[in-house]
Amino acid sequence: MTAWHLPLSNKKYKKKCTIKKCIWENSYFGSYCKDPKTVTRQNIKKEKLNENIVLAIMSRNSLSSKLKKCNLADEQYLNKIIKKYKEKRKEAIKDLVNLDNNVELILCSNKEIHTIHKNAKKEGFKKISSIDKLLRIKLEEQDICFNYKLGYNKYRYRNTFWYQIERTLKECGIDPNNSKYHLARNIWETENIKSIHKYHKP
Repeated sequence: MTAWHLPLSNKKYKKKCTIKKCIWENSYFGSYCKDPKTVTRQNIKKEKLNENIVLAIMSRNSLSSKLKKCNLADEQYLNKIIKKYKEKRKEAIKDLVNLDNNVELILCSNKEIHTIHKNAKKEGFKKISSIDKLLRIKLEEQDICFNYKLGYNKYRYRNTFWYQIERTLKECGIDPNNSKYHLARNIWETENIKSIHKYHKP
């Protein structure tokens, strides 16, 4: 039932799929029959509810609402995933405010950090770093990441496309509003102009 069916078999499999209370999907090339739990998991993935930052900035009510919209299975399965994702949300918040997940902390905007800190207080966590400390550690970790992956080493900028440098900056949580973004852009442009003159002398 979960395999791809030829277009000529559509009516036959649609009936079988519906009887089993599954979800039938049709196209010009054939049809599929998917069980509700599989489609629910796919919907959850589309909503990015498996990502820690997304979970951490959400309220408990908004998370429950999202899961209800994603769920195409029965009430029992809904209750199961709500319980599971509420626990995942709490762990995501705790790891960020306790500085146990600095890899993702550097990817949070200042606004998101304030929201996560607020959510941590609502959850009643006893150990919570202050907003000032979270923002300070974020900047320090961004500096470490930048210096390790790019820094002022001109050879890391040569013979590269800007999108490659930009991708590295994004991995360090450095956006176009950050001074290091403009620094990297200037070094990249300078070094690539030098390379062009070096290898294309008249």
